[in-house]
Amino acid sequence: MNGCFDAARRPFSGLGKDLCSLVVLVLGMLVVACEAPSAEADSYRTLSSDEVSRLELVPLDSLVLTVPGGLIKGITDFQRHDGRYYLLDGDDKVVHVFDAGGNHLLSFGGEGSGPGEFRRPVGLGFDRDEVLVFDPGQGSLMHAFGNDGTFRAAEQLPLPRSRPLWSVEVAEEKLYLLTSGNADSAGGGWDLLTVIDSNFASSEEFVGRFGDR
Repeated sequence: MNGCFDAARRPFSGLGKDLCSLVVLVLGMLVVACEAPSAEADSYRTLSSDEVSRLELVPLDSLVLTVPGGLIKGITDFQRHDGRYYLLDGDDKVVHVFDAGGNHLLSFGGEGSGPGEFRRPVGLGFDRDEVLVFDPGQGSLMHAFGNDGTFRAAEQLPLPRSRPLWSVEVAEEKLYLLTSGNADSAGGGWDLLTVIDSNFASSEEFVGRFGDR
């Protein structure tokens, strides 16, 4: 009886030892896995304040722009072109021109409907030696002036009158005009980018949806 009992115990005793060894091995692997940082965890680690450099914006220079006989009432557009600063005063309907040092050089325009006069000027553009002023207050009128402020010509652009003009850019002898569209059912708006060639023909049109207005 004892021999049979001893013989029966030996397999279970060996299995117990194997189980204990297996448990110890698994626990050891878990400890190592917990201690060793993974590559993914290391790539998302938090940086300390000493490791982050501060971004400091330092003004290089500033100019005070003044015009003779009064103040600038409302800045509708401001551009730098060919070493000069051009400021469009939408309230007074006047374009003011300053040199690189901020000194006033000349002003041109004025309120009215005659040649070189504005009703509601909204933007400036430049084409070689011409200053372009866009005036949706007179349809889709574009005025062209010389660098000395002399009026040269006016042209009605092929744009829908019901769409306000948002932005103007001149590049490679083409006009790029962004106008607002109608609001859609979701409350957003569809805007139209119209490209006009040197013959004042609407050559291309692109439609894009922008954020809620």
